[in-house]
Amino acid sequence: MDSHSVIGTKNKKGQVYTDPHHLFFEAPRIPSFYTGSEVIKEAIRRASVDLMVAYPITPQSEAAALIGELYAEGYVTDYMRGENEFGVMSECAGGSFGGARVFTTTAGPGTMRAMENFPMWSGARLPIEMIVTCRGINSPLSIQPDTLEIYYLLRPACWSGTPRPRRIFMTGF
Repeated sequence: MDSHSVIGTKNKKGQVYTDPHHLFFEAPRIPSFYTGSEVIKEAIRRASVDLMVAYPITPQSEAAALIGELYAEGYVTDYMRGENEFGVMSECAGGSFGGARVFTTTAGPGTMRAMENFPMWSGARLPIEMIVTCRGINSPLSIQPDTLEIYYLLRPACWSGTPRPRRIFMTGF
């Protein structure tokens, strides 16, 4: 189906598909100030996500809570809380295999605990969107900004099925 043929129609959540050219060049500009978590919430609201799986871990727990509000408002079809980061990434894979538009968010040590799932996502070509909120991984506990988990995510062994991941959104705090 041609992507231009859906312009002006509504998705299952009642949102109207809009031409990106209009959004970028013709739509009125209103100055606004958002935190990183609020930007993530707005992006998810516009993306028609079917499934959000979360395991709150600092500093991305605010984003997970705001996306929970979107579930309450009906913009996200299903919202689940995982029992650990490995489980979250496995649930994302299951939802994506089932045809859902899946989103998750993770940070620092949680990313490292879930690392075993990422090559499977890549090898199966699963279109899962993920926000990685970077924080320190070292011991003792650190929530200082760091990008070590991004280094591991971008290594070829992690994304074995593709030359590079489709989309990894990295946020700092």
